[in-house]
Parts: sequence; C-alpha cells; structure tokens
Amino acid sequence: MPPHRNLGSFILMLFPIYVKGIKNTQLDRYITFEELHQLIQNGSHKGHVETIRLLKSNGDDYYKSLKETLPYITPHVKVKQRNLSDEEFDKNFICTTGFMYFDIDNVPDILNEKQRIINRYCNQVSLVCISPSGAGLTLLFRVTNDITRYNFQQVWNTIRTTILKDEKIDTYAKGLIRPMFISHDEEVYVNYNNIITVELVDKKIGVDPITISSYNKVKPYFSGTTETTSTQNKYHIYSIDEVLSIIKTKTIVAVNNPVVEFREEMVLEPYIPNMIVDGKKHKTYYTLLHQWYYLNQDVPLDYIFSYLFYINNTRAKPKMDMKELRRMFNSVIDKIKETGVFHIEPKLRRVHWNLNNKELTGKIKETIAKSLNGAFERHTTISKIQQAKKQLELEGKKITNRAIAKMIEMDVSTVGKRIKDEPVDMDYEVSLWN
Repeated sequence: MPPHRNLGSFILMLFPIYVKGIKNTQLDRYITFEELHQLIQNGSHKGHVETIRLLKSNGDDYYKSLKETLPYITPHVKVKQRNLSDEEFDKNFICTTGFMYFDIDNVPDILNEKQRIINRYCNQVSLVCISPSGAGLTLLFRVTNDITRYNFQQVWNTIRTTILKDEKIDTYAKGLIRPMFISHDEEVYVNYNNIITVELVDKKIGVDPITISSYNKVKPYFSGTTETTSTQNKYHIYSIDEVLSIIKTKTIVAVNNPVVEFREEMVLEPYIPNMIVDGKKHKTYYTLLHQWYYLNQDVPLDYIFSYLFYINNTRAKPKMDMKELRRMFNSVIDKIKETGVFHIEPKLRRVHWNLNNKELTGKIKETIAKSLNGAFERHTTISKIQQAKKQLELEGKKITNRAIAKMIEMDVSTVGKRIKDEPVDMDYEVSLWN
C-alpha cells in the first residue's frame, strides 16, 4: 500500500455493514473504506474465516453455510435496508458508493495469482484480498463516474470487458445490491489514491450490441412476415440454425479431460417446456428471457428475439400474438437494462462433460455421474466425521460415535460405518473415467 493515504473523499464513502450474516437484511451501521480495510486485515472474525477455509480445503460443503454467517457489506450502494425491489427502492436507496466489486473464483495458486493481479492493476485497483473461502480473490475499483441504478450494469460490464478482459471474472457476482462477505487477509492490498474513469458507449449512436437493438438488412428466414417492425425496435428474424450457432442456450463449462471433470460450478440451464399453454406463456417467456439475456449479453438482441419467436411458433398452444410478443420482449429487456437485475436461479453442477466427445451416450453419462456423485457423498461424509473428531479433540471431549453424530447432525449408524474409512481421493475417482 502506498505510504501516503489520500483519505479525503474516502472518508465519505460509507458502506452498510451487516454483522450477523447474509440472512440479516437490517444494517447494523455504516463503515468507511478505511474501516473495511482494517476489518479485512485485523477483524475479530479471523478464526471464522480460517474455519471456512479449512472446511473448503477438505471438500466439506458445510463451509458454504458457515460463510453465510460472516459479516458483509453492500459494496455498490449505501442503503437503509438491503431491499431494492421496485416497490422498496425509493424507500431504501440512499446513494451509490462509487465502488465496483469483482470476484475471481477457483484460483489454483492463490498467492501467486493475487500478486499477479496486484502487479498488473496496482495503478487502478483500490483493494485486492483473498476471498473467505481461500480459493478466490476479491477486487474493488473506485470510479469517478456518476453511478445510477440505470447505468450501473453498463459500468460494471465495461470494466469487466476492458480493464479486466483477460480475467475470469465471476459474472454471477454482480448486481446493484450484491453483497460482499468480509474476508480475512493480513496482506490485503489497498491503494487509497487509485481511481478510474470508465468510458461508456453512447447508447444513441447504436454501437453497443448489449443495450440496443440492431436491424440487419438481409432476407428474413420467415419470408412474408411484416411483424418484425415496431415503433421502438426492429428485429431481424434469423433461422433457428443461425440462432443456435450464435447464442448460448446454457452455461458452457470448459472441460479439458477427454471425458469428464468433477468440480462445483453454478450453471444456468434454461428449461423450455414441450408445450406452453395459455396462462403459462408470460411467466415462461419472462423466465426464459432473463436467462437467455444473461447468457448472451454480448449478442445482438435480434438473435434472442428470434429464439423467442421460434419457441412461440413451435411450442405455444396457441401462439402469442406477434404484437404482444414484441411488446413483452421489449418490456422485459428494457427493465433488465434499467435495473441491472436478472431474475435467474443458477444451479450447482459438479459433473461436467467434454462436449467434443461424441462417444458419450446418455447411459454412459448416467453410470459415470452415479459413480462420481456416490464417491463425493462418501468423501463429504468422511470429511465431516474427521473434522468433528478433530474438534472434539481440541475441546478435550471424549471421541465417540454418538458425540460425533450429535455435532454434525448425522445418523450414528452412518458415523459407525464411515469412521474408519480412508478419505476419498476425488482426483483419482475422476481419473478412472478419463
């Protein structure tokens, strides 16, 4: 950290802090950037974070529940309460903080990666620290831009795709009201002098494919239609083959192994019903549009509209009127752009396939998935039992199957069955199938 601290405006930067964990939406107080720095460096929650990292390193999923009890801030906004829904926004919103928060997850060599990030962005980034799990990095950038609820997403995305274009930023860790758990890192990097200005694309000039629609002057696939022109937007209707060659229909997880990899990833897998009946269309299309747009923020809107057009033509009984379809599409997309909020529910997936392996049948995948998930279940159970034994030993208590079962809320018979088992090597289990 630079020896000189230009604290001036930093003193005014107040973050709401919630000390009782993520389930608490009533703030406790406001803290300055300097106080945040001190909490990360010297906070009394150090032991809490160390336990989370130990559980994580042992493959024990309980670390997730423990992490949710850490104190946290809302780094992007100062609010009266952590609720910025449309109905509560005016009541709770005070101002933006001038900071942008980014996560880099699943870092193999955390110390070297942290130093690389510091070396590369030392003249731009305000804070870099190891995340609570010990497997990722937390970054804060201070910006000069006047951040509003309407341009927040554009500023965040611009930093991600320009300054941080070479980094694997967690794209789920965004949003105006996004929480940031307060980590522990005695070597946290802080630069009180750094501040950046984000050059935003003027939406009116029509060069930002994320935020404005474009009209492509080529022959439409569905000949004869005149329903693609609106007073607000013009969408070219592409063929479904063209659409599927451009857009992502689900989260793509990179797999280097020839067959399978096993690791935790949050993924979106939009579900399209075979038949979409009256009374379900608006809700179904709303859900799909949020997911598709989230997955395809760098794709012109024509392709997303074309996909909706195709689904409406082939799955809806009866079809939604074109005028209503276009009106709904514009309404949903405009609301996302206005608020920066995506209503999506990512799911945790551990088994990931090499999509280039054409020999993998559904039956083979089912067999491999059952084997790996079973191994992981044993791994998790054994890790919990071993961790409980260590905890009882530290507390000077007698180590019994019943005491262990009570501590980790597990059936005594399961503890008895697994207490002498050796830890499961998940890397070895995965290697058996590659």
